[in-house]
Amino acid sequence: VVGNFGSYYCVKPETRIICDCAFTDCSDLKYIDIPQSVEKIGQYAFADCRNLQFLKIPEGVDVLRTGMFMNCSSLLSIFITNSVKTIHESVFLKCVSLQSIDIPLGLTSIGEGAFSGCESLKGIDIPNSVTTIGQFAFVGCRGLKRVSLSNGISKIECGCFSGCYELEEVIIPKGVKCIDD
Repeated sequence: VVGNFGSYYCVKPETRIICDCAFTDCSDLKYIDIPQSVEKIGQYAFADCRNLQFLKIPEGVDVLRTGMFMNCSSLLSIFITNSVKTIHESVFLKCVSLQSIDIPLGLTSIGEGAFSGCESLKGIDIPNSVTTIGQFAFVGCRGLKRVSLSNGISKIECGCFSGCYELEEVIIPKGVKCIDD
């Protein structure tokens, strides 16, 4: 890390990897500047950073690993580049302030419970590149009103939208062959 400027952190420009749990429980962290040189961000790297509000994922990162932003209760928005192909399980678990997210066009997989408990999430558009959405991916997204699923999905997993009490519209493509209990 280049420096800690109160609630702002600047990662060294030549950094390639942010390790597992690197910033876990950094309660003062509100914003972090991650350089384009970063190619990998580890599991739980920003978990429990309760004041983190915004973050941009660099172009070289292709996977959002397990629990990366878990319990980041102040996270309002995140910019995910088109290089991200996979969102693992519980990445945004209990990011209760997250209102919207642009799913990148090249994404192929959304893991189990990836957006579980994102109570402020209003709508989500799943691009055609996504073929897999894990169980309970959006469970407890109480404010979710609209979901547009991609043509690439053939199965909606168990409990995918359980507890989405305000859900008014779900666009299910013709290719969906199975909706689990």
